[in-house]
Amino acid sequence: MIRASSDFSDTTGFPLPDIFSNRQKGSWELNLKSNLLTWDAAQYKIYGYEPGEVHINEEFFLLNTTHTSDIPRVTKIVKDALRNHEGYCFRRRIIKRNGTLGLAETHARIFRTDNGSPFKISGNTIDISGHTFNGVYDFNDPVFFKTFYENYKKTICSEIYRQTLDKELAEDLCQEVFVKAWKNMNQYNSGKAGIYSWLLNITRNHCIDYFRSKYFKYQKETTSLDHTLYDKNEISDDTANFIRELLKHLTVDQRELMDLLFTQGFTQQEVSKIKNLPLGTIKTNSRRAIKSLRQLAGISHNKIVYK
Repeated sequence: MIRASSDFSDTTGFPLPDIFSNRQKGSWELNLKSNLLTWDAAQYKIYGYEPGEVHINEEFFLLNTTHTSDIPRVTKIVKDALRNHEGYCFRRRIIKRNGTLGLAETHARIFRTDNGSPFKISGNTIDISGHTFNGVYDFNDPVFFKTFYENYKKTICSEIYRQTLDKELAEDLCQEVFVKAWKNMNQYNSGKAGIYSWLLNITRNHCIDYFRSKYFKYQKETTSLDHTLYDKNEISDDTANFIRELLKHLTVDQRELMDLLFTQGFTQQEVSKIKNLPLGTIKTNSRRAIKSLRQLAGISHNKIVYK
């Protein structure tokens, strides 16, 4: 069993596998007798190199890819493990080819001869940029936002499109949702819900806010149904007055519904978001309101006189 160093901890904050399950992972092997270190192609990529581009050895690993402040700690962990452990793991700040810093997690297994002498170390390096050193997500790291966004963009955009039926609008609102989520990450509680459920809740509330703000904007820019609906359709004054009298016999909710559907031009799906009611309820209530108007009028729609 590989024994973890006390420097390695992922017991607080978010569980690491949540959104970084597709993290870049490289493999390596160190022959302790020949001091030959070998990397696979993915290991080179983690540090920004092409396979075989640089000559690697144990010294290169410590001096060229490890942050200076982490070298003493890493060296001690490895030396202690070689004395009496089957393996080790640790986190360290890494230096990439272009000089930028990252964060990596190393897991290693120590192979020994029958008499217990170590002769080989084999391990994996996982790029965990986007986390703090103790394993929780680093929200201020652009890598976190990039990974977070790439993992959930498609599903969130699809959810917004399902509500708006507008591809361009869905993409715009999707961007706003992720910005809002990023700004409020400190409010996320993994004990109450998974990060996807939390993000989905933000998405739905954001869509409702959008529809409501759109409704209020129209409310300010237009007058009520009683004064504008039939004027803009060039309906005669007598007919408009007749319809306004009919509307007075509807309930307040029915008048508002007719206003949203016919004055403001919202779809039934949009109205369901504005009113925070099921779409089926909106459809039923609108049919009832129209039926009431027809019964009150005692005439068919085609008898309305236009100028």
